[in-house]
Amino acid sequence: MEGQFKILFDQMKIEMEKQTNIIFEKIDEKLEPLINENKILKHKIEILEKKVEYIEKEKRSTKTRQKTMSCILGWKSKGKKKKSLLLSCSRESKTFLSKI
Repeated sequence: MEGQFKILFDQMKIEMEKQTNIIFEKIDEKLEPLINENKILKHKIEILEKKVEYIEKEKRSTKTRQKTMSCILGWKSKGKKKKSLLLSCSRESKTFLSKI
């Protein structure tokens, strides 16, 4: 009797392992498209982050160039003395040149 229980228990154990493997295989099949999509989305996010970084850098650079050009052309000279304007332009130029 005890031998039959052991055989039954071993058979149940084998059957449960088979079912567990089948379940995991089905889960893996269902997850595979999601994993692939996740990889694609991560790659797209990396590309977009680089684009945003580039745009922000260009925006800062453009603002600095505009300030420098306005100083050079004298657009901001209204109400400023020449010495003050010259110092302001000098600072803006140094800032601009340091970023190049």
